[in-house]
Amino acid sequence: MTPWYCLPISAEDTAYTGGADEYLKLLLDDILPECLKRVDGKHCGTFQSFNCHRINRNQC
Repeated sequence: MTPWYCLPISAEDTAYTGGADEYLKLLLDDILPECLKRVDGKHCGTFQSFNCHRINRNQC
């Protein structure tokens, strides 16, 4: 996945079609908040680090 279209890097590969920006928006705006709701806001490890960095950096 790339932010823009890119030709294949080898003869056996396929072109990269882009879409990284849209996927990141989906991940941050829809998927991650739904995951956090399903675990009742209780998170640890990577989720905690990511969530604190993105949302409330000063409260971690």
